[in-house]
Amino acid sequence: MLKSIIFTLILWIESLAVWIIMAPVMLLDRKKALWLPIVWTKVVRWSMHFVGIKVKVEGLENLPKQSGYIVASKHQSAMETLLFHAIVPNVFYILKQFIRI
Repeated sequence: MLKSIIFTLILWIESLAVWIIMAPVMLLDRKKALWLPIVWTKVVRWSMHFVGIKVKVEGLENLPKQSGYIVASKHQSAMETLLFHAIVPNVFYILKQFIRI
């Protein structure tokens, strides 16, 4: 419980600082603006490690190095969406309420 409280406080402080910086950066093109969320998610991942929260990622070795791919996650926590930037390079999100087949 204490780890969770400490991490939440760290996350809010980091997020506030990064998003104050991010506001003007968002006016740049995507490639130039993408570095800040990547740095932010890496800092969040480090913060999780710092307070003892472990993240397990399986199957990264199966991702192609030279082409695109789709990652379909199980959404077991909100952190997976946040950490995609720190784990998977050049992330794009596709959001859909439901998909008809």
